[in-house]
Amino acid sequence: MRILLRTRAAVAAVLLGVLGVTGSAVGQPGIEAVSVSAVPSLARVYRGEQIAVAVIMEHSSGYHTWPSEAQDVLPGDIAEFAIRTELVVGAMPAGASIAGREPIRGVLPAAIGMVGPIQWPEPYPALVADPSGERETVEVPTYQDRAVVYVPMIVSDDAALGAFDLEMTLYFQACDESVCLMPEVVSMSVRIEVVATGTARGGGGGAGVFGGLDQSVWAQMLSGAGSLDEVSFNVFGWKFSIDPNSVLGMALLLLVAGVAGFILNLTPCVLPVVPLKIMGLSQSTGNRARCFYLGLVMSMGVVAFFVAIGGAIAFISGFSAISSLFQTGWFGILVGVVIAGLALGMFGAFTTQLPQWVYRITPRHDSTVGSFGWGVMIAVLSTPCTGPFMGAASAWATRQTPALTMMTFGAIGIGMALPYLILAANPKWISKVPRTGPASELVKQVMGLFLLGIAIFFIGSGIGPYITQPPEPAWVGYWWAAGAFGVLASGWLAYRTIKITRRLVPRAIWVGLAGFAAMISVLVAVKFTDHGPIDWEYYTPAVRVDAIERGDVLVTDFTASWCINCLAIEAAILFNPRVANVLNGAGVTAIKVDLTGKNEVGSELHEKFNWVGIPLLVIEGPELDEPIRFGDGYTVEMVLRAIERAGGSGFGRASSRPGRGD
Repeated sequence: MRILLRTRAAVAAVLLGVLGVTGSAVGQPGIEAVSVSAVPSLARVYRGEQIAVAVIMEHSSGYHTWPSEAQDVLPGDIAEFAIRTELVVGAMPAGASIAGREPIRGVLPAAIGMVGPIQWPEPYPALVADPSGERETVEVPTYQDRAVVYVPMIVSDDAALGAFDLEMTLYFQACDESVCLMPEVVSMSVRIEVVATGTARGGGGGAGVFGGLDQSVWAQMLSGAGSLDEVSFNVFGWKFSIDPNSVLGMALLLLVAGVAGFILNLTPCVLPVVPLKIMGLSQSTGNRARCFYLGLVMSMGVVAFFVAIGGAIAFISGFSAISSLFQTGWFGILVGVVIAGLALGMFGAFTTQLPQWVYRITPRHDSTVGSFGWGVMIAVLSTPCTGPFMGAASAWATRQTPALTMMTFGAIGIGMALPYLILAANPKWISKVPRTGPASELVKQVMGLFLLGIAIFFIGSGIGPYITQPPEPAWVGYWWAAGAFGVLASGWLAYRTIKITRRLVPRAIWVGLAGFAAMISVLVAVKFTDHGPIDWEYYTPAVRVDAIERGDVLVTDFTASWCINCLAIEAAILFNPRVANVLNGAGVTAIKVDLTGKNEVGSELHEKFNWVGIPLLVIEGPELDEPIRFGDGYTVEMVLRAIERAGGSGFGRASSRPGRGD
């Protein structure tokens, strides 16, 4: 299909729409493909009354427009290039661009108390050119003929009497069977008058226009549902979305958030302390009620931490994600010191005499305060790591009301705490875990050494921002010291296993695990201190402007030295030879934005892309109307396909465009 759309053309279309008009047809020279109008169900209304506005799209014969992103009905190959129909209800916020996948909330008149979910028209099949080239045309769902978009609203109970104007902005692209026109922006203004009870009311479009309106929307709105954005997930190419505007949808979203929390237990940030907590619970397995109580208290500690994070996001200005904790180096240093004290407290197993303050830091498994402290500590340890589903769920939560924000983060905490609560409720499952003896002491010793490595990571990531300044990357030499403690712990595990048991099978298993752990420790230190094969440009506004002026494809990687997921994904995906060759190739500028510490210009760019937290990879190019963004669930193929889309067919595989050095 020949798509007549480029970045400059899209800008021109936006300007035409802004200058072009209010509530009337907008066409391109010689073509009137779609005419647009808007009409209210009632032009004169009472306070508290339910009304709707119909946005009517009249398509000329042979033309269609693409369905809204909210309907998600287009096949993948068509969805890649289709410019979806979007509607902003209310005045456009200053500086906002409607040409994007993130929904824009318009500024509503004071008289409007509530706006419900937009009801999009039913798509009908139309023939379009097959982008794969296998057939001449394919049949896809589109808007055709007369397509009516309904916007249900409720007038505020205390609305001022008198007329007001409701502004709306419609964005769409008209196409025929073989050609798509430039996208269009239509601004509309609907006049509505609030009148006193008993005064004659009426006017508007009537039943002929509003016969297709789903009347059940009023009950949803009055019950508090029906006004939330969908949550989209893209985990290693597996895409799905959840509509939280129903009890079932909200329950499903919270369930996914809980799964994200559960997965945090499997990250390298948390795993070293899991055996310690299981051993702690095993000490009270003789008293089932006590065991369950301590497990419950610990779980409450996990949940309390995440609810506190949700509260900070909801109520503290400038705090937008868990990653905000690391924007000041003191947090990492403080956490590292506490973990070091905890690790040293375990060295009693080495019969080493330590100062009493060290033992006071170590929370006791068999006390209420100690169990709660263990829960908080386990949650804190998860902060440098994220996992599948968590990024999308937490990003959605940060844009909601304080109650929903705290509820979503609470669900993440419940998911993380659930395994420990289940174990505490079933003490028989852990009753065979050794509570004393050489094996128990060895676990404490090994975990203590691993925890010292984790403490060095936190302290080093906290010191990093004070050693280097943006745009240069933060110092990461501490990974070698952290890796050394991993090797030391592995060596001690192998040595003591041979001393403790003469049985060949246990020796082979534990010595093998020790060797594997030592190898991983060295590999992590090597990978996380390696700047890799990519010729990065470290971000400044000038670097970005120069790349855009050259017409390059921009691949921007937002990362930080403390973000373990960022470093792991970078090493596994971006350092892959196929991706690295493209990023270093002609016509591509690879930009790294290190958000370690106070990188204000980097944070401003990150905010521009309307994303919460890191990792984040953004791909822009002359063939894209909007950036492509990836969180922590992308693959080599996903990156290559996105670069190819940004630069044009075949660009990501073998580009002939001029590069920076040409």
